Amino acid sequence: MDVQTVRWISKQVRGLAGALYTIHEPPNDALLPPNEHRFGRHGDLKPENILCFASPVDKAGIWVIADLGLASLNRALTRSNIPNRDIQGTPRYKPPECDLEGGTVSRSYDIWTFGCLLLELVIWALRGEQGRQRFLEELMKPYVTGSQSDRFFDIRQKESGGYVVLVKEEVNEVSGAAK
Repeated sequence: MDVQTVRWISKQVRGLAGALYTIHEPPNDALLPPNEHRFGRHGDLKPENILCFASPVDKAGIWVIADLGLASLNRALTRSNIPNRDIQGTPRYKPPECDLEGGTVSRSYDIWTFGCLLLELVIWALRGEQGRQRFLEELMKPYVTGSQSDRFFDIRQKESGGYVVLVKEEVNEVSGAAK
């Protein structure tokens, strides 16, 4: 991969991060009462929801966050109190709090998901699409429920009772190798 491509990818990642910030901290709307700020959450970031459009500025195009169908806007009092039981989204990218009993979801949901996307991007950039597909296949393991799961984390039952959430070994291995 040449320097120009690395710079272009970096610019696109910065643009996606800025777009996500705008979703999380939307500009105040003149229709809202004064001091009535809203906080957003995308709720379904995944590779399929990052689109590439032609651009007069970047010959390779620009990446755009799409599909706000699961997005939500919340007030300051409710932004971190959304019960996890009703949260939809793509299981592979959901953060651990979605599977914990009594867990709540906030904008950190998107931050976890964005991190998963960035890891996949780095793997793709260094190893190509076959390397990314191999990584996703390696994630497929039995989950605490007994079903197969390709999530980036695992929940394990502790001998002393209760559960512990761990980032999967495969994620740690590839993250260490990418350093």
